[in-house]
Amino acid sequence: MTGNRGPNNTVQVTSSSEVKYAGFSGGEWLRPELLSNAIHQAILGAESISGTKIRHLYIGVPGEFSSVVTKNITHTYPKRKKILDKDVENLMIKGQDFLTPEVVLINRQPIFYTLDDGRRLIEPLGLASNTLSGLISYIMAESNFTTFIDSIMESLGIETAEYVSATLAQGLYILDSHKRDRISVLIDIGYITSTVSVIRGDGLLSLSSFSLGGGHIAGDLREYFNMPFADAEILKRQVFVSIVPEADEVYEVNGKEYPAGVTNKIVIERLKVMARAVQKCLNLCKFDIPVSASFCLTGGGVSYMRGAKELIGQFLERDIELTKLPLPNVDKYNQSSALGLLNMIIDANSTVAKKKGILGFFLGE
Repeated sequence: MTGNRGPNNTVQVTSSSEVKYAGFSGGEWLRPELLSNAIHQAILGAESISGTKIRHLYIGVPGEFSSVVTKNITHTYPKRKKILDKDVENLMIKGQDFLTPEVVLINRQPIFYTLDDGRRLIEPLGLASNTLSGLISYIMAESNFTTFIDSIMESLGIETAEYVSATLAQGLYILDSHKRDRISVLIDIGYITSTVSVIRGDGLLSLSSFSLGGGHIAGDLREYFNMPFADAEILKRQVFVSIVPEADEVYEVNGKEYPAGVTNKIVIERLKVMARAVQKCLNLCKFDIPVSASFCLTGGGVSYMRGAKELIGQFLERDIELTKLPLPNVDKYNQSSALGLLNMIIDANSTVAKKKGILGFFLGE
């Protein structure tokens, strides 16, 4: 995907290219020998549409290849002083003592800063204090991921590649600051993998993933009814799990009928498994999730299924809302991560964006 800043501060996509690929599960690439060609074809497609040669890529690191460490860090000064950029930078570096060769730091974000008077701030620059404390969120990518993708980038002639947390970018893009300030839970259920993140302010408090998604629902239907997988996908989209069907009610796919009651039961059982997986992810969060926290569902796995968010919400005992992309007439939940990345990249590289007019990245979800 390539793009720049559009009218009213929107994200303007100038070219987009998708190539089907086996994906990943359990933190492992499926058919890794085919990944290089898939990336190459996606780049060629974007270049053809945009008319621009892509040599610099920003790569979204999926949740399954990421981890988060959140730390309280404090630095005391000999005397009261004005907080400068270098003080904030030094504070963040001070907290990076946990890094190992197995991970690569890709994002670090403040949840909030605290001064000697106890005030919690998002921006401490220019204020006077004899201490600077911060709750800092560090997001890492697995070194195996970056090393593997780096080798592909080199083989394709890409000059530079920078890694960005897809989950962080997604959350900052689709959740407004008010929701994030009071803590938000973002549930991104994809096709074969899903991610649950707890977000506060501009950082992640926790990040967990599990290898389940909408594709597993279609797989259950295909196996039970011994039907073609493509038909199972169509059937999945017809299901309305919030309604108890009549005994003789059916769903019809390509001229064949499937009992609605049995179909709903299969889908509901799989959604319950997903809801339990979401709860396990939330249990791993070391921070309290208040009653006022927003629970939001995104991703292409189940967001389109009628009644899915209500069922997951019942299990979690929380009201869940579907996230809306901050773009007019766009409801493609499966693109929230990609658009979030593009938004973050344009903001972070406004000078580059103005100079080159275009940015590109590969999204591995």
